[in-house]
Amino acid sequence: ARHGRYRAGERGVAREPLRRRSTRAGGSVDSQFPTVRCARRGGDGRIAEGPRVVTSWQALEQELAFWHAAGRCADLWWRDDDAADAGPALDRLLEIHRETATPLALAVVPARATAALADRLAMETAVDLLQHGYAHVNHAPASEKKIELGPHRPAMFVLGELGTGRMALERLFGNRPLKVVVPPWNRISPGLVPTLPEIGFTGLSTFGAVRRAHPVRGLRQINAHVDLIDWKGGRGFIGEA
Repeated sequence: ARHGRYRAGERGVAREPLRRRSTRAGGSVDSQFPTVRCARRGGDGRIAEGPRVVTSWQALEQELAFWHAAGRCADLWWRDDDAADAGPALDRLLEIHRETATPLALAVVPARATAALADRLAMETAVDLLQHGYAHVNHAPASEKKIELGPHRPAMFVLGELGTGRMALERLFGNRPLKVVVPPWNRISPGLVPTLPEIGFTGLSTFGAVRRAHPVRGLRQINAHVDLIDWKGGRGFIGEA
């Protein structure tokens, strides 16, 4: 996966001034998201958020062209959600990650994560691990959009699950998982966000533009902006073949 040429995976980010057409591994843009690398311009490691959400290769190429014309460069990273077990799909993902040297973060579902997944990732030290909610279970009624970290249960219960999930990941991966939560379905109740630092989280990643890089003190938000999956049309690759 390079600028304008993602090959696989569920989520990607492109949101910093574009200046060149290939990803260059630089220093970490943010200590809570070390997988995010910057093709730097004048040593500037800032993350700029914008209103555009890109949904196809053609639109992505156009977006990158806009950035290039503006003399800007893009931070690109790759977030793949729903990790739970080892298997051919994960092997292929890791192969692409190695071939392209694309920064990769796996959002792992704590309640579903297996020892086999931990064993498979033990030597993949360049891959960052994030916490994908707790069990990836919907608690909203059928009339609403799916959400696990929503207002439908007491906040203390939801936060307790996140804490339990954090401990489950630590049992499998030691201190390797970052203190970053990726809400299932990219949705989290606004009332829960201020409490995340109180239970130890320092990062949040959902989807789309963010209003503030730090929604609350002690919490950094870095979202994905490009979705490669056609969720409503067969759950296949959304780009051109």
